[in-house]
Amino acid sequence: MRYAYARVSTRRDQTLNLQHHALAEAGYDKLFEDDGVSGASMDRPGYIAMRKVVKPGDTIVVWRLDRFGRSLRDLVDHIYALRDQGINFVSLTENIDLGSAAGELVLGVLATVASFERSLLVERTRAGMEAARARGSLIGRPQALNGEQFEEALFLIEQGLSVPETAQHFGIGQSTLYRYLKELRLMNEHCMLTPA
Repeated sequence: MRYAYARVSTRRDQTLNLQHHALAEAGYDKLFEDDGVSGASMDRPGYIAMRKVVKPGDTIVVWRLDRFGRSLRDLVDHIYALRDQGINFVSLTENIDLGSAAGELVLGVLATVASFERSLLVERTRAGMEAARARGSLIGRPQALNGEQFEEALFLIEQGLSVPETAQHFGIGQSTLYRYLKELRLMNEHCMLTPA
C-alpha cells in the first residue's frame, strides 16, 4: 500500500490544496492529513491514524520533508524508525526515495547534518553558560536550603520530626530533602573511606 500524508500548521494562509495536487500526481492508495496541526507536535490525529495501518512493505509519501517533521533531528529519527520497520519513505519535493541507493545516501547526509546541528547547539549552550558564569551569574536550579537551614533540618529530624514534616516546615518537597540527606550520607561514606 502507498499512503500519502499531508499537513499544514496553524498559519491561516496555508491550505492543503498544493499538497493534495502533488500527492495525487505521484499516486497513492489512501490519504491521511492534519489541518492546523504543528509539526513540532507528535499528537497529530492524521499521522497517528496512518501509523496504525502502515506495515512493512508499505510506502509513505509526503509533498515536502517539513510536512513530516519540524526539526531535522526529529525528522531523521522518524525516517530511520520507518526504515527499520521495513516501511519505505518518499518525499516528492526533495526527490528522496528510501527504496533507492540515492535515497539512502540523502538520509545519511541528513543524519550527519542533524548530528552536526546538535553538536553546534551543545557548544553554543556551553559557551553561553561559561560566559554567564564569568559574569557572576548563577547557573542551574537555586538551592532549596542553605547550609544553616540544612543544619536546622538535620536537628529537627534528630529530635524526632519526620522528613515529610521537616520538608513542610521549610516549604520544600519531600524528595528534595531526601536528596539532601542522601548526598550527606554519600559524602560521609566517602570521608570514612578516604584515608586521612
